[in-house]
Amino acid sequence: MISRQIICGASALMALITPVRLLAQNTPSPPAPEILELPSLDEELSTDPKPWQQTPPEQPEAEAPPVETEAERLAKTVRLAGLDKITGRISSFDAPVDRPTGFGVLEIIPRTCHKRPPEEPPETSAYLEIRDLGFSKHSGPKKDDAGKVVFSGWMFASSPALSALEHPVYDIWVIDCSASTPVQGSGSE
Repeated sequence: MISRQIICGASALMALITPVRLLAQNTPSPPAPEILELPSLDEELSTDPKPWQQTPPEQPEAEAPPVETEAERLAKTVRLAGLDKITGRISSFDAPVDRPTGFGVLEIIPRTCHKRPPEEPPETSAYLEIRDLGFSKHSGPKKDDAGKVVFSGWMFASSPALSALEHPVYDIWVIDCSASTPVQGSGSE
């Protein structure tokens, strides 16, 4: 009985091996590897000039970006944003340096604006003087008074809460500086 199992197992094994042999005979053999000819060490070292002595091919010189001077970084216009807390409206507007600009009852006079060069971390700062023209020093509405100074100092675009305007109706913050003065419209746009 054992010999019968061995014979059956062997014939089953032969039945599996035979198709594999036929398949192996019908497949083409892989191509022979290509032989590369490498230069000898003497040939490699005798080249003139040596690879490490060769000069790289001439490339056109890239123009260096123009370096901004401090006067050019001092902007002529400050881009501000203002929030009217009553209506919930946010407005962006440009304020020329050393000229008064109105936002509601506030008069904003930017004195200077600095913007860091592009190779440094971004930061924009402006020195602002803000007056509330709606109230006089005597705590009542009066239009002929020069107004009450409600803010005088530096504001920073990256951290507006560091030095902020404290006003019950308005918030003002710095967005950016630019070197061009804003176009003055007729006001009827």
